[in-house]
Amino acid sequence: MAKIFSLMSRLYDEVKKNGVSNTYYKVKEKQAKNEAMKDYETKRLAALPSEAELAAQRKRNFMKEITFSIVVPTYETPETFLRQMIESVLGQTFCRVELCIADGSSSDNVEKIVSEYAQSDRRIKYQRLSENKGISENTNAGLQMAAGDYIGLLDHDDILELHALYEMRMAIAKNPEADMIYTDEDKVSFDLQHYFEPHFKPDFNPDLLRSNNYICHFLVMKKELLDQVGGFRSEYDGAQDFDLVLRLTEKAKCVVHIPQVLYHWRSHEASTATNPMSKLYAYEAGKRAVESHLKRSGENGVVTDTRFYGFYQTTYEVPEKLSVDLVFCSCGKENPKKILNIFSGDFHRQNAGNVIYYDNEFNKFVIISKEQKLECEVILFAEAGLSGVSEEGFRQLAVNCLREGIGMAGGRILSEKGELLYGRMEPDAEGKLHFADAGLPKGFTGYFHKAILQQNTEGVSHRLFAIRKELFEAWKPEETDSSEEMMQQLCSFVKQSGYRISYVPEATAIRK
Repeated sequence: MAKIFSLMSRLYDEVKKNGVSNTYYKVKEKQAKNEAMKDYETKRLAALPSEAELAAQRKRNFMKEITFSIVVPTYETPETFLRQMIESVLGQTFCRVELCIADGSSSDNVEKIVSEYAQSDRRIKYQRLSENKGISENTNAGLQMAAGDYIGLLDHDDILELHALYEMRMAIAKNPEADMIYTDEDKVSFDLQHYFEPHFKPDFNPDLLRSNNYICHFLVMKKELLDQVGGFRSEYDGAQDFDLVLRLTEKAKCVVHIPQVLYHWRSHEASTATNPMSKLYAYEAGKRAVESHLKRSGENGVVTDTRFYGFYQTTYEVPEKLSVDLVFCSCGKENPKKILNIFSGDFHRQNAGNVIYYDNEFNKFVIISKEQKLECEVILFAEAGLSGVSEEGFRQLAVNCLREGIGMAGGRILSEKGELLYGRMEPDAEGKLHFADAGLPKGFTGYFHKAILQQNTEGVSHRLFAIRKELFEAWKPEETDSSEEMMQQLCSFVKQSGYRISYVPEATAIRK
């Protein structure tokens, strides 16, 4: 009965916050996601190393000795959870590890259990704190004990796979410059009987990190890097790890992703893993962390909440003198004024340069583009017939091209029924680019809401994108009969030129 009451209360809060329609789509998408992941536990078990492989890992010697310090702040941790956490660390197949526990408990319960393990294993370091100073200061006390080359962070009731640190050590062997390494994760029921909601993460994605702390667990970092940026800051309690990750990535030379689920986030009623309403203050702290990160990075932008807790949108400041050449392709015999007005009635408000109307498709325009008069610092391409692009949408496409390290930005295109047609592109199993969220139903937001989050991507659609003029002019394309192939050439050129591509879903158009 209590569970039903809790679910009804959360449903009421959701409707109150986001309305009936968005709540309906959220529930439907959750059901679809659960259906898609119903065999996850079977696949998870199949991906685990065998006992023979674990034994071989324990015997492996590395040329360079490296020690990991796993830092855990504890507070009145239930005995079963505490023992499972400790044993998941001490049982690692890579054994050069120390477990640093900073205990802010009022009772002696944690100390008694830790002392029991410490009697037979010298790798445990324990400090009983004089008082509970909060998550940040308690963790900082644990960091003070850490003497390893790399520091890892673990919550007091979570679990590491036994080969987690071995995989970390292998990643360092392959990438000696790695100063931050993170893995995939999932959630596990409090009794460790049910594993669910795996988070298969992308490689390092700076724009996505501004939208959400997707790195989260399991993360290790070089002690030198941590010492450089400083520890946790209590003013960001609740999102202290997000604040730290942002500061670390600002200084990191090499961020490595291990695409394996090596961390299990225990989910129970008091945790944000199950009940996001339990820590609303954490999401406000996360927003402030992104705002501080933007200031340190020298970028001006306004950070706002999305309708999903812990997910944010940054709207970048548009310079007054920003100028854009707008190129419409596939115009056919359509009236130019009608094309522009349908696309966006707001475009005339901009400091626009030329507006060019080309009868044929994008790939044909590219070949004859040298004959066109392109004067502005940004070129915005759009397929004729697109409608509903907001003023702020195409402004954000343009300004994102000029951000440091970004050379191209693309929007998303919906059908008249609200289905997602084109957006961000990712490589498939064969390495070919495809539209990752194509076919997503109306109201759905995709895997971990990626269809609506700004992020770096491998490619965008030729139907709605902006690019720096100097990049477009420097590109020497090969002729092709396909606009899709031509666009992939351009995306590849942008990346090879040292720039990233940004997916900007705020720029949304409708296609008939």
